[in-house]
Amino acid sequence: MWLHQPSSLMNLNWWDDIKNDATKAVHWTEGAAKTVEHGVEVAGQKCGSNSICTEIAQKGTTALEGKETSLVMGWVNTNKKAAWCKGNSICMEIVQKALSTADTEETKLVNEWLQKPSLIIMLI
Repeated sequence: MWLHQPSSLMNLNWWDDIKNDATKAVHWTEGAAKTVEHGVEVAGQKCGSNSICTEIAQKGTTALEGKETSLVMGWVNTNKKAAWCKGNSICMEIVQKALSTADTEETKLVNEWLQKPSLIIMLI
């Protein structure tokens, strides 16, 4: 009779298999999350490593509702490059909503941010 009973060692192997499968699932999920994060788009433009784009994609434009000014001022204050934003319709829509509720100083700073030329280095 004792020959048909599973041994403690067999139970340990089974438990190790479960832990290994769980570890694989965690790694797969982390990899999938990175793929999703870098695969997001805003107004048809892939975000890649563009922090403004991924922030818009993560927050969603409908979730902003009145928080556009603080979002845009965050971009201005951290000196994020405005070049991408100027060419993206959703980003500019957020900027326009921000400007509609911004005070005079914020409006001035946002407009200066949008007017900053992109740094272009030419090698001759």
